[in-house]
Amino acid sequence: MRRKSITIVSSITKCLEKNPGLALPPTRIASLAGLNYHACKTYLHLIESIQEMPKIQVIKTPRGEIFKIEMTALPLEEQKEILKEEFGMKHSKTDEVYIALLEKKAFNLKSAVKIKMNSIIEKALKLGHLKKTRENKVYLTKVGRIIAKGAKELFLED
Repeated sequence: MRRKSITIVSSITKCLEKNPGLALPPTRIASLAGLNYHACKTYLHLIESIQEMPKIQVIKTPRGEIFKIEMTALPLEEQKEILKEEFGMKHSKTDEVYIALLEKKAFNLKSAVKIKMNSIIEKALKLGHLKKTRENKVYLTKVGRIIAKGAKELFLED
């Protein structure tokens, strides 16, 4: 009688859960799970391989299931490429301003930079990403710095 893959994986999992912390050889696992040794060993390797893979998310839709890999499980370079390709991400004028302030190290009152006020600067001030001095100079807040670093990392190689 041929078993379904999910039944075999479930049998192996239950066997291992009943013996937590014990190092069991495949022959013992096969015996406890009621499986053929070779099938058991094959599925143990499969389970091990799956555990090393990035996390896969299953999304149920009216038309069926969709599978996607959790982005944070991917290497940073791959994440950047996906963001650029899939979402058409391009740097904006706001990103350019933030990156320029980051490169000028405008992080406090002393290092603030004189910059022409425009809608981008006004919006960043309202959002709390920039602060303005009495001399009408601006500098990045902690949040603004984080955004600027992210933008620089994501777009600077363009």
